[in-house]
Amino acid sequence: MIKHEKKVTWFEFSISDFLPENWNINLYDWSLKNAMRNYLIPTSVTSREKKITPLPFAVVSGNKIRKEQSWLFDYYNKLFKDCAQTCFEEEVLTAKNDKYAINLNVKGRGMRYEAHVDSNPIEVLLYVTTHEKGTGGELVVTPNSSALGLKEINKTCEVIYPKSGKLLVFDFRKFPHYVRPITEYNKFRVAVAMNYYTKYCTEEMRPADLDSHLYGVGVRKPFLDNK
Repeated sequence: MIKHEKKVTWFEFSISDFLPENWNINLYDWSLKNAMRNYLIPTSVTSREKKITPLPFAVVSGNKIRKEQSWLFDYYNKLFKDCAQTCFEEEVLTAKNDKYAINLNVKGRGMRYEAHVDSNPIEVLLYVTTHEKGTGGELVVTPNSSALGLKEINKTCEVIYPKSGKLLVFDFRKFPHYVRPITEYNKFRVAVAMNYYTKYCTEEMRPADLDSHLYGVGVRKPFLDNK
């Protein structure tokens, strides 16, 4: 475990050796085929965008993952949870609802994730893909809790670069953050996002608007369908 304690604290684990053979290749291919795309409207209580502009996104929800990639839930309930537990004194609790317990986030060229703060006390990210400096996909976070929009976040930020097999553990409820857009053609960023809770910040406290916000309310289309 590596603890990063600059202006913002997060923890990193390198866990490729503990995962199934070719896990990243298989999960990458499966994600591109199964992700559904839509537009996110940044109006949630967790949003920290400067302007309300629709942002394209693609996601595979936990219900689909449970049916076809159930091994991820085995790791979610054991190894990933154990890693998170080493970082926090409070007992780490898994989510009861599969839909948002685990998600696969997929991003292509020009796609980013909204500026926001987390609602859950413990977030765990597993990077499936690697993206070199300058090619996009970085997680950008600021200690300025009042920052609104990308420019304000960038003023005093820490940057975390995606690397396949890197597991991040953090509590960014007070720290606005976003994911920079991918800049390369035919390159896709895939990450496993996992929600955990504690007895002081429970799943029942999850904002009521998050499901419709994160999964969209319009017509969803397959990620690779360009029609």
